[in-house]
Amino acid sequence: MILVILVVALLLFLVLSILWHHGHLLKVVICAGFFLIAVACSLTLMLNDVSHLGMKEVAVTTTTKLQPTINPKKLPVNLLMYKQLGTGSEKVYLYKPAVTTKVSHTDADVSASTQVIHSSRAKTATVTITKTKYQAKNSFWRVLYCGLGLENQVKQRHYRFTIPVSWQVVSVAQLKRAQQRLKHDKPAIAQAMKQQVPLLVKQQVTQAMQKNPTMSSHQRVQVTQRAEQQAKQQIMRQFINKAFQ
Repeated sequence: MILVILVVALLLFLVLSILWHHGHLLKVVICAGFFLIAVACSLTLMLNDVSHLGMKEVAVTTTTKLQPTINPKKLPVNLLMYKQLGTGSEKVYLYKPAVTTKVSHTDADVSASTQVIHSSRAKTATVTITKTKYQAKNSFWRVLYCGLGLENQVKQRHYRFTIPVSWQVVSVAQLKRAQQRLKHDKPAIAQAMKQQVPLLVKQQVTQAMQKNPTMSSHQRVQVTQRAEQQAKQQIMRQFINKAFQ
């Protein structure tokens, strides 16, 4: 709207200045009025660009549950990943909301900030995004700036990742090196599985039967399967943690 007022005021000023030949005093007053309106519109736009005249800051916060960036079936460890930019001081975090399979990322912008918190109280990983936006102070400014796309401009974003202590925060480069190392360690992993899994399973099944001596055969099968799965995950995590070092 303000651009329309500016253009109309300038056109009327120019047209009346050129074509109006009678009533010199009235001509000067009216032309000066249109000129002042054009100047006022220009100053308003300039002040909005410099100090966001007529706008107020509004903070909008959303919290989203996360799943590991890498599918635990492919790599049995919970990861929050980041990509280093430039010299490495700037990072873009890669995260995957729980409701989708698509990986999102934080903004690579000077107005964006990121905080990662390991919390012993956190049962699930979350990201809290706080966006500070500019909105018109009232209806007058909203109508005046209509059509300029100034409403809801983002001033800054803050990402706060809250993750359980069991999660690891690694870079994309670290992940690639770890994957190469795990590929190299495949024979050692297979050997460890062969030697250690039966011992760990026997130990857990024995403990379970001591707690429940009347355990049925079906229950023993379930305990054995669960113990075998946990033992494999435990051994795999040991190699993974070593690979990330």
